Order: sequence, then C-alpha cells, then structure tokens
Amino acid sequence: MQIGDNIRLRRMAKGLTQAELGRLSGLTHAAICHYERGKRKPCMAALLALAKALGCSLDELVGSASA
Repeated sequence: MQIGDNIRLRRMAKGLTQAELGRLSGLTHAAICHYERGKRKPCMAALLALAKALGCSLDELVGSASA
C-alpha cells in the first residue's frame, strides 16, 4: 500500500474531508489531494503533521508498522 492510500484510508476512517485534514495539519487541500492520488510525495514535515492530525504514528502512516 502506498503512503497516499494510507492517508486517504485514515482520513476517511476519521470522517474528515481533504479540506478538514488540511486545516488540522496546516497543509492545503490541494496538497492532501496530490498526496492521496500519488502525484506528489509528502516531505518529512508534512508526514509528521499528517500523522499528528490523523492520530497515528509516522510508521503507521508510511506503512512500515502493522496497522
């Protein structure tokens, strides 16, 4: 599973829109959309912000830990 898939699944499990996740993480709606579609890869700062906003570890978000 790709990082974008993990972001989308975790966002949807929390009932958040891309815009809401963007506000919580300090990122733009467009950035969230690009990450989820695999058009761009998030930098480390964005990954950390997303993990915090989604309430998961960085390992869980990037798929290197069992979920």
